[in-house]
Amino acid sequence: MRYIKHWQSCFFFLLFIYGCKSATDSNNSAYIEKFPKTIFCGDKDTLPISVLDPTGIMLSDSLLCLIFQSKSAKYALEVFRRKDYKHIVGLLTKGRGPNEITNLRRINQWDISEGKMNLLIRSYPYFMAWLDVNRSVDSNKAIFTKEFDFTTDYEMKVRIAESSFIFDLNNDKLIIARSTNSLTESDNPNPYFVNFDLNKSVVTDSIFMQNFVRTSNFNSLVYDGTVAISPDLQKFAISNSYLNSIFFFDLTKKTKKTIKLSKEAGDYTKAVSNMRTYLGGASSTKDYFFVLSYPEYSSSIGINTIIYTFKQDGSPLIEFSFKEKLRYYFVDQNSGEIFAIDTDEKIWRYKLDKNIFF
Repeated sequence: MRYIKHWQSCFFFLLFIYGCKSATDSNNSAYIEKFPKTIFCGDKDTLPISVLDPTGIMLSDSLLCLIFQSKSAKYALEVFRRKDYKHIVGLLTKGRGPNEITNLRRINQWDISEGKMNLLIRSYPYFMAWLDVNRSVDSNKAIFTKEFDFTTDYEMKVRIAESSFIFDLNNDKLIIARSTNSLTESDNPNPYFVNFDLNKSVVTDSIFMQNFVRTSNFNSLVYDGTVAISPDLQKFAISNSYLNSIFFFDLTKKTKKTIKLSKEAGDYTKAVSNMRTYLGGASSTKDYFFVLSYPEYSSSIGINTIIYTFKQDGSPLIEFSFKEKLRYYFVDQNSGEIFAIDTDEKIWRYKLDKNIFF
């Protein structure tokens, strides 16, 4: 089976409208005070890998990849053997030559199946291609299997350059998210997705946000968050960093579900005054959505990080808690492990009950 997963991708959120019709969410909002199950992740070890400023981690059955977006990093990807964590190769140097990139965007989609790993690589402003990591490791250089040409016309170039993220739906179909920092639509602070047909070079459908008028005290950072897409590319989970809320969308049924993680979650006025980061990255596996959370620290509890687990429909399942303050993570549903990078750049492996996800 082909699993499409993703890493985090920055987005701004208020309230979506699908086409010209609002997503149905009548009374479909819930405050979750306690999850059905809470698990403290104390069975752990650190990996014998020492690196500076990693900004992502992902694994296949045989490989571990660390991502580096820093301009000072020699390679955008460093690949290690999973069985012993020995370094294999660095991939994607900075530059404008063959197999090089200029400015790596956040990797938010990949395809892992039967031990193979393929990553959707984006480099600002226009480069996007699928990287075959296994073949690249064997060849000691980047091997791209599918490249996209976004330079055919000016409108396309602007759309791609301003997009906060892109998902490849295959068959020359894309989902493109417009950023609120758009230069071409600076009077409209509302982001939106579009379904785009590359063959016809047309937008086939749009998922708009409700019209929000920019005011003098408007602060788009309050709507900062990350988006996770389900493996079938039919569901979204949006982690709203400052509003302490998670939104689940079913793009087929055109429904929305809102999960609030505190009684004051979603309050724009309080969020603007506090500007506290409650939530981190959202991600998904074939069965679940995950969201990173930073609770108020209590020395009596000793918990710095939580990873909330939801079913694909947004139903809460498990609250994984950690002593460490984590920044990036990867959940391996098959092995029952969580790999994570903390604020001190240590890389952790947390061992779970292998049956926890089944």
